[in-house]
Amino acid sequence: MKVIAVPGWGFTTGIMARLQVPELETISWTRVLEDKTIVPVKLKQPAVLLGWSLGGFLLLPYITHQAVKKIILLACGGSFSKSRVNPYGADKKKIILMKKQVQHDQQQTLHRFLKTAAFPAEDTRAYRQYIGNFTRAQLTSGLDYLQNFSYNEDISGSENKIMLLQGSKDKVFLKQGAAYFARQHNIQYSEFKHAGHILPCSLNKTITGLLQNIICT
Repeated sequence: MKVIAVPGWGFTTGIMARLQVPELETISWTRVLEDKTIVPVKLKQPAVLLGWSLGGFLLLPYITHQAVKKIILLACGGSFSKSRVNPYGADKKKIILMKKQVQHDQQQTLHRFLKTAAFPAEDTRAYRQYIGNFTRAQLTSGLDYLQNFSYNEDISGSENKIMLLQGSKDKVFLKQGAAYFARQHNIQYSEFKHAGHILPCSLNKTITGLLQNIICT
């Protein structure tokens, strides 16, 4: 079974390609934003979806798609910004400020974001290779989506398809927001004590094991 993986804002697909699972197909978050047909085309056959942060928010609308057999969300929830579906979300003023910083110096903004996203004990130097050379327009588009996206659809009957993994030390998307989404929709939720935001790296073995089990069953 195919596994479709979408990374988070500012990161390349290389960070998802680290996962050692067969039939893994990575799609850039920029492609999903720019081409609304890309995911539906991939779902012409049964698939597992894996979305991290922005990638998760981009894949959320496909939860109830009949071809989706399982969806694993990493550091994700009803919305990234503070809203009715996530009272613990980011202040929209901070997202607007970040968009201004992108216009001033996108690479400096990305590296500052990387430092925030990493768990304090992690060596960010190992992750720098996954920071992409994105344009200001692409980075701003991603932040626009995070600022405005909100998901509050009825997923009755699809709850068992969803797994949500969250780092307890995440400073980008707070664990309270992830837990709130899990409670609201009665979905499987796992929180990891020694993990920050960059879950495709810090939980690589855990995620790989989950995907392998799903594929084999």
